[in-house]
Amino acid sequence: MIAGASAVAAASKSNVISVDFKDNPAAAQSVVVDVRASLAEQGLNVINALQKLSIGEEKPNVDAVICVAGGWTGGSIVSEDVFEATERMYQQSVYSSVIAGHIASKCLKR
Repeated sequence: MIAGASAVAAASKSNVISVDFKDNPAAAQSVVVDVRASLAEQGLNVINALQKLSIGEEKPNVDAVICVAGGWTGGSIVSEDVFEATERMYQQSVYSSVIAGHIASKCLKR
């Protein structure tokens, strides 16, 4: 499972599941995350989507989980939207890392 369009393109010869905010046609499967959802909702939705893709298996089994997501919003601390920008960066970087870590703990082949 790989998140990130460039990473999916690089690994396109594998059976890649993309987890991102938009569909990735280069991936074998795409799981689209709702950016407006809470961290808990996003995580549960991703796990549920992976389980649906793993028909016939007790749980999803993946060889690797690679998180390449993240975001940076420049600007100034005096800006009126500093709090919103910081929240977006947190969601893009921390949420994706927590979800990827949780997926790895549940879905990596052992």
